[in-house]
Parts: sequence; C-alpha cells; structure tokens
Amino acid sequence: MPARVEYTAAIRRRRLLRWTLLLLATALGATILADHLGAFGYRGDDLDRFDRRRAIIRAVNDDATVQVSTDRGDANVVLLGADPGAGAAQFLRSFVGRSILIRLEPLQSRDAAGRLRAYLYLDDSNVLNVDLVREGWARAERRVRHSLAALMDGAELEAKKKRRGLWKPTTTSATSRSS
Repeated sequence: MPARVEYTAAIRRRRLLRWTLLLLATALGATILADHLGAFGYRGDDLDRFDRRRAIIRAVNDDATVQVSTDRGDANVVLLGADPGAGAAQFLRSFVGRSILIRLEPLQSRDAAGRLRAYLYLDDSNVLNVDLVREGWARAERRVRHSLAALMDGAELEAKKKRRGLWKPTTTSATSRSS
C-alpha cells in the first residue's frame, strides 16, 4: 500500500504542475491579446500607421511638438534630432498647413510622453528637423541616437558660425568700471 500512495502522490504533483503551466500560458496569452486590443494603451504599429505617410501640419503645440493629420489618424510629433529652444514655435508656425512626409526611426517611434518621434520631410531632400537646427532655433539632440545625427551636427555648426537664432549675439548694456 505505501508504494501505491507514493505513486498517487507523484501523479497528483504532475497534474498540479501541468495545470499550473496551462494556467500561466493562458494568462500570458490573455495579457498579450488584451494589450493588442488596447487595454494597456497599445497604439498599434506606428511604422504601419505613420512611416512614409503624407500628412498636414495642423498646429504647433509648443516649441517641441507639432500636431499632424494623416489618412490613418492624427498624432503629436516631436521633431527627432532637434532640441528646440526659445523661438522654435514661431519658426514652426510658418509651416502650419504644409504637406509633409513622416519618417520614423524603426526602434524608437515614441517618447516617454507618448508623442511620435519623427523626421518631417518638406520634400525629397529638405527635412524640417534639420531646417529648425540650421536656422538656429534648436540644438542638435545628442541624448538619443538617430540616423540623421551627422546632418544635425553640421546644421548646428552652420547656425553657430552664422550666428543664427539661439547663437545670435545679444546686446548687453554698458557696464561701468570701478577703479
């Protein structure tokens, strides 16, 4: 009889292990499904929805964010590679209503605030992000790696050299010297 009791206990442990693994696999599958249905804020595939899509710049939210509309939806976009300063919003407002092409980096399409990180192409060779830096209204962003980093660095050097925007000399009041 003791051998039969050990055999029955082993079978029970094996069944318990199987049911536990089945329950964990089911919970994992349900979590993945809920995520894709939007229960956890899943936005869908940004590359499919926005990359290489034509859009219209609808508004400038602040120095760092523009609102765009595509046939696949609207998005708040942060200009990738540009760290804007004072005056950037004024510069960006001149592009409201313009048609642009959105280009995303494959592995970093959103920032921590959920905004789309993108390059906005005005035409085949003119990138609004680079123009913002070249005109001196933004610095080249060096905290995040991106594919146009070298172009952004060159645009920043040009802005500094030509003293545009953020690098424009400020007038200072005369100071009195004391002896």
